[in-house]
This record gives sequence, C-alpha cells and structure tokens, in this order.
Amino acid sequence: MTKRALAEGKPSPSELDVWCDVARSKKGKVYGLGMKSTVMATSPCYNCSSSSSREWVKKQEFDELTKEMEEVKNERDKLQARVANTERLLEHNNALIRELIESMNMPCII
Repeated sequence: MTKRALAEGKPSPSELDVWCDVARSKKGKVYGLGMKSTVMATSPCYNCSSSSSREWVKKQEFDELTKEMEEVKNERDKLQARVANTERLLEHNNALIRELIESMNMPCII
C-alpha cells in the first residue's frame, strides 16, 4: 500500500488507516494495534474509521486555524490603532507647522 502510494506520488497512508484496512474493527476497536502505536498515543478517542480520522484531523486543523485567525485579528486591531494614532499625530504636527508658518507671516503651502 505504501510503496504504491509513493510510486503514484501520493502521501503514504497513516499507520491507523493501514491497521483499519488490514485488521478491520469490531465494535469500534482495532485489535492488534497495541499500546505502542504512535497513532493511538496522539488520538486516544479514535474509533477506527478513516472518515473519523479525517474529521478529527480537520477539527484539529480548524481549531488551530481559528486560534491563528484570532491572533491575526488581534494583531490587525493593534496595527489599525497604531495607524490611527499616527494619523492623529501627523494632523496635529501639520497644524503646528501651519501655525508656525503663519506666525512668521509666510505663505502656507501645507
């Protein structure tokens, strides 16, 4: 299965999917996988179906992307606040420059 996937340029299947295909499941359990499985250590609630495995991974990815998106939104909000503050300071500085120029009786070009 893995050699064929590699030859076709596809990623190799997960250990858990291979066990599910080979051993099948009885009452939601895969017999013969054992406690030393690297897959079972990372997903203890797995009920041995490839679609469940994909759903679990998708949920994990979704949760991670949601968290990352929240962080990006927070960073964006901070940057927007900094830009707004910079614009206020710029307007204030321009007003001060205008006042200075007018106090010197010079034509204002700003």
